[in-house]
Amino acid sequence: MVLGALAGVAGGSPEDAAMAAAYLSVSGPASAAVRLLGLDPFAVNAVVARLDLRSVCSEAAAVAGDDPAALPSPGSPALDLFAEAHARHHQEEVRLFAS
Repeated sequence: MVLGALAGVAGGSPEDAAMAAAYLSVSGPASAAVRLLGLDPFAVNAVVARLDLRSVCSEAAAVAGDDPAALPSPGSPALDLFAEAHARHHQEEVRLFAS
């Protein structure tokens, strides 16, 4: 919602906000795959470039003015619950990188 509000204040359209959200949702995991899995960065970016984000964004922008209660999901509470369960289960300090 914040991304949509910022895009609106900056003069962007609902499709601009959807495109930014869609790109952010795929570029972060793609970058992590390169760093954590050692995948070829050119191959990963080629996959990201071939994604059809425009059609997804058009569909999302089409419901931009609708009542939020009509949206399929107000958020992703399961991800938050899984993160909290993980934090409770792993009380010890977990390091992702060796330095």
